[in-house]
Amino acid sequence: MISLMKKLILLFFTLCALQVSAQKFHFAPRIGMNIANVTNSDSDSRIGLNIGFAGEMVLTPKFSLESGLYYSMQGAKEDNIKLNIDYINLPILAKVYAYEGLNFFAGPQLSFKTSAKGKTGAVTVDMPSGLIKGFDTGLQIGAGYQFDMGLQLSASYTYGLIGVMDLDKAKNITGGYVGDDENGNNSVFRINFGWRF
Repeated sequence: MISLMKKLILLFFTLCALQVSAQKFHFAPRIGMNIANVTNSDSDSRIGLNIGFAGEMVLTPKFSLESGLYYSMQGAKEDNIKLNIDYINLPILAKVYAYEGLNFFAGPQLSFKTSAKGKTGAVTVDMPSGLIKGFDTGLQIGAGYQFDMGLQLSASYTYGLIGVMDLDKAKNITGGYVGDDENGNNSVFRINFGWRF
């Protein structure tokens, strides 16, 4: 998994370096807020940070391709218990400019878990090894606005396509008290601010 992640990061930087003269390339650092949850549960959302950068290859005045790397704080909480799952996200998006700076985007997202912790009160513990899957893939849709000065605003939603837990591992830990219908998927609403160079 680490090797795949390194290859994807290398691919991203390689694409950034390959600027065709007829095309424009923009780099944009970004920061924002996540409202994250896990579906199929009665839990509340975890409010967290996402931070990273994007690279946008402008193919025509109305269409571009965008990718990036983001550290993303996800998970859920219920009463006094929090599930903190952090990922490195790599979205691959098609972006359409509808009118001036107003744009809409959609595409797949690859996610690589960096940590998974449970927290009760002031006590934080690592989740059992392998209980939370190390990889997720999802679909992202969103809209944004690009100001002429460089400022970017965007809002997006990502739905994970792979269950968060490894159910076989969960059944071993609980002695079989976890059912196949108890797995949930990542669900993240995101608001971002950035600056395009």
